[in-house]
Parts: sequence; structure tokens; C-alpha cells
Amino acid sequence: MPIKKSNKQEKMQKVPDLTFKMVFKIYSRLFKYIKPYLTLFLIAVILMFVYGATEGGIPIFIKFALDRIFAEKNESYLYALPIALVIFGLLRGILGFLENYVSELVGTRIIHDVRSELNSHIMSLSAVYFERQSSGNLSARMLNDTNAVRSMLTDNVSSLFRDAVKIVGLFSAALYLDWKFALIIFATLPVGMYPVILFGRRVRRFAKHGLGEFANFTSIFQESIIGLKVIQAFGLEDFARARFDNINDKMVQLQLKMAKYKALSNPTNEMVAMIGVAIIICIGGVSVLHGERTGGDFIAVVIAMFLIYDPFRRISKTQTAIQAGTASVERLFEILDTKPVIFDKPNAISEKIIFPTIEYRNVSFSYSDGTLALRNISFKVNAGETVALVGMSGGGKSSIVNLLPRFYDPQKGGIYINNIDIRDRTLASLREAMANVNQNTFLFNDTIYNNILYGRLDATRE
Repeated sequence: MPIKKSNKQEKMQKVPDLTFKMVFKIYSRLFKYIKPYLTLFLIAVILMFVYGATEGGIPIFIKFALDRIFAEKNESYLYALPIALVIFGLLRGILGFLENYVSELVGTRIIHDVRSELNSHIMSLSAVYFERQSSGNLSARMLNDTNAVRSMLTDNVSSLFRDAVKIVGLFSAALYLDWKFALIIFATLPVGMYPVILFGRRVRRFAKHGLGEFANFTSIFQESIIGLKVIQAFGLEDFARARFDNINDKMVQLQLKMAKYKALSNPTNEMVAMIGVAIIICIGGVSVLHGERTGGDFIAVVIAMFLIYDPFRRISKTQTAIQAGTASVERLFEILDTKPVIFDKPNAISEKIIFPTIEYRNVSFSYSDGTLALRNISFKVNAGETVALVGMSGGGKSSIVNLLPRFYDPQKGGIYINNIDIRDRTLASLREAMANVNQNTFLFNDTIYNNILYGRLDATRE
């Protein structure tokens, strides 16, 4: 059986470019997840600052030592320099470890809180929401997109802050050593940023669509496992394989496109960096040969330039990561911004329901797709009576039952228990009074005992 591809599937929707205002809005909202761990986060920021700032001292330190060794012929500095560098490297290593560990600690706790909030919110949503969302889509957002929040708040912020401090420190050192060389270095940075921003926009576009395809991939795979008996019973194995291969191919194509633009970022940066290196070596070498500056000045500035390149390259990668990460965060916000359509009214009745009389009064109901399930249904069931609803499939039997615990609300009419509209009662008191045995049995991935316990959590083992 062939898989038909609709124009809607083939053509990706336009994703708007990420602006500073959008990034600021996203980070403003994400900040609430950092607030409980603000002290730890500030410690990480201080460690980042100290770690980044120390890098600016490396070229100045080397210039000082080289001038003493080669210009003044002071042999003692030749032996002191390696020892000082080892001690300096050890201190920076300790700072780097502490900064990374504290950042990871904050990030792990944030991911825990985001997943808890997302799960809690999903539990509060109404059945109508799940008509439009597959379990695979929600699973993908829970497992994949929540990691983006951690990256946006800790990994990306850490990289931006730490590397920005490094660049400022190194550039300041270069200005101190030789302002002409420093200005040449500074002039190449904006040129290198432009292609990174351009490629980052493309990465975000493909990332957003790739996340959607990953959700579809997860959903189709889940359906294939859950519905395997149906697939095998009707000989639909080839159809199921073709359906899976289709979404798998689309996902791979998007990932390859995204990888292409990510891969273009590094060579572009390196090309710009090499142009800067060539200019500086040419100017610097000539000036040393003409005695305008010492070899120590020249080497120190070249070292500063090479040290600036690494954090600049990481910042470029971080900019691309932020473009991709916002796509995931926006998908999470879509869920968290969804309001339940079934909820308790203010001052809803919470008293226990005893000996209920149930009455449906002119109830009409249709699903979100517009399918009319019930029209002007009225009947009454007195306490102690047993009632069976009999009829052909699709006649509305399940719809009548699903309205009683308020999985849905009718568009017209009302349902009354002891002459009180069920919408005036709390959901907890209403559902506590009911037992539900579905025709399709669902078992949780747990023991038989715990599955039975779901019916009444305070039941004893006996």
C-alpha cells in the first residue's frame, strides 16, 4: 500500500527569524526555573568570571618572562617560567572543574523541575486536548525538549559568559601589549560573526521542523508496537514498514540539512581567523625585524590572538545552539500555555455523593472535529437502579458515559446528580463516587498488586 505525501507535509512552514526581543522574552520566562537555585547559579557565574578573567593574564605573563629570558639573558626565569605555568594551569583546572560541576548541578535540578511541571500540567489537561496530540508527540517533548531548557539556562549561559569574559580579558591584554595589533584582531570578529548568525537562522528553521518529525517518528513507532496484533492480523506489515520508513527518511533529511549548516560555521570562522593571523604575523614580523618592538611583544600578542580564537569559536557555536534550543523551548511553552477546558468552578461543591440520582437533561455533544455524538438526550437513573445502554457501534453509548465524570462537557443541556449540575461539583468529589471498567483493558508497567491499587490507593494489601 503506497504512502501518500500531502503538499502540507512536503512544504515546511516558514519559521520566523529569531530576534533579540524573542530571545529576551524566552529567557525572562525561563528565569523562574533558576530562582530556586539562584545562590548556586551566582557561585557558578563568579567561578566563570574568575576562570575567564585569568586567561587574559597568560600573554602578559609570557611576555614578561620571555623579555627577561631573551632580552636580559636572565637564566633563572627560564626555569621559573615552566613551574609558574604548571601552578597557574593547576589553579585554572580547579576553577574549571568547580564551575562545570556547579553548572551541571543547577542544570540537572532545573531539568527535574521542568519535567515535573510539564507532567503535572499534562495531568490537568482535558480529554479534548489529547484528541489532537499523540502520546508519541508528548513523549518526545518530555524526553527531548526538556533538555533544551537546561542547555538554554546553564550550558549556553555558561559558555556565553565565560567566553565573553575571556575575550574581554584577552583583548584588554592585547590592547596593553600593542593597541595596533589589538584593533586588527577586533576588526576580524564582526566579520566572522555574520556567517554564524546566517547559518544559525537556517539551523533553527530545520531544528523546529526536525523536532516535529521526531515527535511523529516516536508516535508512529509506538503505534506500531501497540497495534502489532492488528497489523499482523490484517497482513499490513508492508504498509507499516513503508509508513515508518517514510517518516524515518524525512527526519534524516532534516538532520542532514541542519548538520550541513552547523558544519559550515567552523570552517568559516577558521578562514576569517587565518586571515587575521596572516595580517598580524606579517605586520608583527616586519616590526620586529626593524626593531620597533621586541620578540616578547610579538609572541605575546600572537598568543593572545590564538587564545581569543577558541572562545570566539565556542561563542559562535553557542549562538547556533541557542537558535536550535529556542525551537524546543517554544514547543514546551505551547503545552504549558494550554489551559484545561474542564476545571473546578470557584466555590465548587466538594461534599461526598451518596445515593445518587442521575439525570441527563436535553444533552447535546460533539467532539472537537465537529462529529455530533449526542442530540437532545434526556433520561433519569434513580439510586439503586441498574441501567444498560444498548445500541450499534458509534451510537453514542461511550459518549454518554464519558460525560458523567466530566472527561468532556456537553455543548448544550446539563447532567445532574441529586438535582445539582455536575459542573457545580469539584472534579475530585465527582470522580471519587465512580468506578470505571473500560472495554479496552490498560495495565500500567507495574506489579499486579499496584495495578489493582490504582483503584483505591488507601486499600490494604489484604
